[in-house]
Amino acid sequence: MKLHYHVSKAGEHWQIASEKKPASKTFRTKSDAIAHAQKALKGKNENATLVIHKADGSIGEVRSYHDKNTPRIKEAKIARRLDTDKIKLAIAEALEKKRGE
Repeated sequence: MKLHYHVSKAGEHWQIASEKKPASKTFRTKSDAIAHAQKALKGKNENATLVIHKADGSIGEVRSYHDKNTPRIKEAKIARRLDTDKIKLAIAEALEKKRGE
């Protein structure tokens, strides 16, 4: 069974939570939370996924840990698509505003 762990923003801090247990520890920075999660996952011999969220809650990165404890990093396609959609919308709004002037 593959477990999913999430690093996410909680108020002014960052937390690590899993499907099995809620966050029990908070960290001052995102990088501290990621480092702690990586260390914990590398010590376990299980298949797991570390989902790293951006400050706005969207998915920024997904890391998969396998039996050999080697993370495979891939950028979340949905995050890339959302950013592209925002850029297209901003360009369309700017062009529409310019035409109205």
